[in-house]
Amino acid sequence: EAVGRTVADLSSSPSFRQVPHKDVSAFVWSVMKRIVPKKLLGGRKAQRVMRRSVTTFVRLKRFESITVHRLMHKLPLTDLSWLHATNYKKGGSRTSPSTQAKQVKMVAMWIGWLFGALVVPLLRTHFYCTENESFRQETFYYRKPVWSKMISKAFEDTLGATFVPVPRNVARQALESRKIGVARLRFLPKQSGMRFLMNM
Repeated sequence: EAVGRTVADLSSSPSFRQVPHKDVSAFVWSVMKRIVPKKLLGGRKAQRVMRRSVTTFVRLKRFESITVHRLMHKLPLTDLSWLHATNYKKGGSRTSPSTQAKQVKMVAMWIGWLFGALVVPLLRTHFYCTENESFRQETFYYRKPVWSKMISKAFEDTLGATFVPVPRNVARQALESRKIGVARLRFLPKQSGMRFLMNM
Protein backbone atom coordinates (compact mmCIF):
# COMPACT_ATOMS: atom_id res chain seq x y z
CA GLU A 1 0.00 0.00 0.00
CA ALA A 2 2.76 2.45 0.99
CA VAL A 3 4.80 1.73 -2.13
CA GLY A 4 1.83 2.17 -4.45
CA ARG A 5 0.91 5.47 -2.83
CA THR A 6 4.41 6.87 -3.30
CA VAL A 7 4.41 6.71 -7.09
CA ALA A 8 1.26 8.79 -7.39
CA ASP A 9 1.90 11.30 -4.60
CA LEU A 10 5.24 12.95 -5.23
CA SER A 11 4.36 16.03 -3.19
CA SER A 12 4.37 14.28 0.19
CA SER A 13 7.35 13.87 2.50
CA PRO A 14 10.10 11.52 1.26
CA SER A 15 9.75 9.57 4.48
CA PHE A 16 6.41 8.25 3.18
CA ARG A 17 7.98 7.07 -0.05
CA GLN A 18 10.65 4.86 1.45
CA VAL A 19 10.14 1.10 1.68
CA PRO A 20 10.18 -0.26 5.25
CA HIS A 21 13.09 -2.54 6.14
CA LYS A 22 10.76 -5.43 6.83
CA ASP A 23 9.32 -5.19 3.31
CA VAL A 24 12.77 -5.02 1.74
CA SER A 25 13.98 -8.09 3.64
CA ALA A 26 10.73 -9.93 2.86
CA PHE A 27 11.26 -9.24 -0.85
CA VAL A 28 14.86 -10.48 -0.76
CA TRP A 29 13.90 -13.61 1.15
CA SER A 30 11.05 -14.33 -1.24
CA VAL A 31 13.42 -14.18 -4.22
CA MET A 32 15.96 -16.36 -2.41
CA LYS A 33 13.38 -19.05 -1.75
CA ARG A 34 12.35 -19.02 -5.41
CA ILE A 35 15.77 -19.36 -7.00
CA VAL A 36 17.95 -21.08 -4.38
CA PRO A 37 17.47 -24.86 -4.17
CA LYS A 38 15.55 -25.76 -1.04
CA LYS A 39 18.20 -28.23 0.03
CA LEU A 40 20.84 -25.50 0.13
CA LEU A 41 18.67 -23.32 2.37
CA GLY A 42 18.29 -26.21 4.81
CA GLY A 43 15.40 -27.04 7.12
CA ARG A 44 13.08 -24.71 8.99
CA LYS A 45 15.57 -23.81 11.71
CA ALA A 46 18.30 -22.98 9.21
CA GLN A 47 15.92 -20.94 7.06
CA ARG A 48 14.72 -19.02 10.09
CA VAL A 49 18.31 -18.07 10.92
CA MET A 50 19.05 -17.13 7.30
CA ARG A 51 15.98 -14.93 7.07
CA ARG A 52 16.99 -13.20 10.29
CA SER A 53 20.44 -12.64 8.79
CA VAL A 54 18.87 -11.04 5.71
CA THR A 55 16.91 -8.70 7.97
CA THR A 56 20.06 -7.85 9.92
CA PHE A 57 21.89 -7.10 6.68
CA VAL A 58 19.10 -4.87 5.36
CA ARG A 59 18.97 -2.93 8.63
CA LEU A 60 22.69 -2.12 8.69
CA LYS A 61 23.34 1.52 9.42
CA ARG A 62 25.48 3.87 7.38
CA PHE A 63 29.16 2.85 7.40
CA GLU A 64 28.28 -0.25 9.43
CA SER A 65 29.78 -3.52 8.20
CA ILE A 66 29.00 -7.13 8.96
CA THR A 67 31.03 -10.33 8.93
CA VAL A 68 30.10 -13.72 7.53
CA HIS A 69 30.54 -15.09 11.03
CA ARG A 70 27.77 -12.80 12.27
CA LEU A 71 25.51 -13.72 9.36
CA MET A 72 25.79 -17.42 10.17
CA HIS A 73 25.45 -16.93 13.92
CA LYS A 74 23.37 -19.73 15.45
CA LEU A 75 22.95 -21.40 12.06
CA PRO A 76 22.44 -25.11 12.91
CA LEU A 77 24.74 -27.22 10.76
CA THR A 78 22.61 -30.25 11.57
CA ASP A 79 19.76 -28.61 9.66
CA LEU A 80 21.83 -28.48 6.47
CA SER A 81 21.43 -31.96 5.05
CA TRP A 82 23.93 -31.34 2.26
CA LEU A 83 26.67 -31.14 4.88
CA HIS A 84 25.75 -34.56 6.34
CA ALA A 85 26.51 -33.02 9.72
CA THR A 86 24.39 -35.51 11.63
CA ASN A 87 25.93 -38.64 10.14
CA TYR A 88 27.74 -41.00 12.46
CA LYS A 89 30.88 -42.88 11.63
CA LYS A 90 31.19 -46.59 12.06
CA GLY A 91 31.54 -47.50 15.69
CA GLY A 92 29.11 -44.80 16.83
CA SER A 93 31.56 -41.86 17.00
CA ARG A 94 30.37 -38.44 15.90
CA THR A 95 31.91 -36.34 13.16
CA SER A 96 35.49 -35.46 14.07
CA PRO A 97 36.42 -31.90 15.07
CA SER A 98 38.49 -31.51 11.89
CA THR A 99 35.50 -32.50 9.76
CA GLN A 100 33.27 -30.09 11.65
CA ALA A 101 35.80 -27.31 11.07
CA LYS A 102 35.73 -28.04 7.34
CA GLN A 103 31.95 -27.98 7.39
CA VAL A 104 31.89 -24.61 9.13
CA LYS A 105 34.32 -23.28 6.51
CA MET A 106 32.10 -24.61 3.71
CA VAL A 107 29.02 -22.96 5.22
CA ALA A 108 30.91 -19.68 5.64
CA MET A 109 31.89 -19.76 1.97
CA TRP A 110 28.29 -20.53 1.02
CA ILE A 111 26.84 -17.71 3.13
CA GLY A 112 29.47 -15.28 1.85
CA TRP A 113 28.67 -16.18 -1.73
CA LEU A 114 24.91 -16.03 -1.11
CA PHE A 115 25.02 -12.48 0.20
CA GLY A 116 27.72 -11.24 -2.15
CA ALA A 117 26.33 -12.75 -5.35
CA LEU A 118 22.60 -12.63 -4.67
CA VAL A 119 21.47 -10.40 -1.80
CA VAL A 120 23.64 -7.38 -2.62
CA PRO A 121 22.88 -7.40 -6.38
CA LEU A 122 19.16 -7.75 -5.60
CA LEU A 123 19.24 -4.68 -3.37
CA ARG A 124 21.31 -2.66 -5.84
CA THR A 125 19.05 -3.58 -8.74
CA HIS A 126 15.70 -2.80 -7.13
CA PHE A 127 16.43 -0.17 -4.48
CA TYR A 128 18.38 3.01 -3.87
CA CYS A 129 19.76 3.04 -0.34
CA THR A 130 20.63 6.31 1.37
CA GLU A 131 20.49 8.11 4.69
CA ASN A 132 18.02 10.79 5.76
CA GLU A 133 18.71 14.32 6.96
CA SER A 134 16.85 13.67 10.21
CA PHE A 135 18.32 10.21 10.80
CA ARG A 136 21.85 10.43 9.44
CA GLN A 137 22.97 6.94 10.50
CA GLU A 138 19.83 5.06 9.52
CA THR A 139 19.45 3.61 6.05
CA PHE A 140 16.37 4.17 3.91
CA TYR A 141 15.39 2.16 0.86
CA TYR A 142 13.57 3.61 -2.14
CA ARG A 143 12.40 1.69 -5.15
CA LYS A 144 14.45 2.72 -8.17
CA PRO A 145 11.48 4.10 -10.18
CA VAL A 146 10.31 6.12 -7.17
CA TRP A 147 13.79 7.50 -6.50
CA SER A 148 14.13 8.49 -10.15
CA LYS A 149 10.87 10.46 -9.97
CA MET A 150 12.00 12.12 -6.75
CA ILE A 151 15.26 13.25 -8.38
CA SER A 152 13.45 14.53 -11.46
CA LYS A 153 11.04 16.53 -9.31
CA ALA A 154 13.92 17.93 -7.26
CA PHE A 155 15.61 19.15 -10.43
CA GLU A 156 12.43 20.75 -11.67
CA ASP A 157 11.54 22.44 -8.37
CA THR A 158 14.96 23.61 -7.23
CA LEU A 159 17.82 23.19 -9.64
CA GLY A 160 15.76 24.29 -12.60
CA ALA A 161 15.36 27.73 -11.04
CA THR A 162 19.05 28.00 -10.11
CA PHE A 163 21.02 26.36 -12.90
CA VAL A 164 20.68 26.36 -16.65
CA PRO A 165 22.02 23.81 -19.14
CA VAL A 166 25.07 24.76 -21.19
CA PRO A 167 26.09 23.52 -24.63
CA ARG A 168 28.21 20.37 -24.66
CA ASN A 169 31.25 22.10 -26.19
CA VAL A 170 31.16 24.84 -23.54
CA ALA A 171 30.96 22.25 -20.78
CA ARG A 172 33.85 20.29 -22.29
CA GLN A 173 36.06 23.38 -22.45
CA ALA A 174 35.24 24.25 -18.84
CA LEU A 175 36.06 20.73 -17.67
CA GLU A 176 39.34 20.63 -19.56
CA SER A 177 40.48 23.86 -17.92
CA ARG A 178 39.75 22.62 -14.39
CA LYS A 179 42.55 21.12 -12.31
CA ILE A 180 40.58 19.76 -9.37
CA GLY A 181 38.04 17.71 -11.25
CA VAL A 182 34.26 17.80 -11.09
CA ALA A 183 32.14 17.95 -7.96
CA ARG A 184 29.76 15.06 -7.41
CA LEU A 185 26.17 15.96 -6.62
CA ARG A 186 24.00 13.66 -4.54
CA PHE A 187 20.58 13.99 -2.97
CA LEU A 188 19.61 13.61 0.65
CA PRO A 189 15.92 13.18 1.55
CA LYS A 190 14.61 15.50 4.24
CA GLN A 191 11.25 16.06 5.87
CA SER A 192 10.01 18.02 2.87
CA GLY A 193 11.83 17.79 -0.41
CA MET A 194 15.48 17.00 -1.03
CA ARG A 195 18.77 18.43 0.14
CA PHE A 196 21.61 18.76 -2.35
CA LEU A 197 25.10 17.72 -1.28
CA MET A 198 28.18 18.37 -3.34
CA ASN A 199 31.39 16.42 -2.74
CA MET A 200 34.43 18.29 -4.00
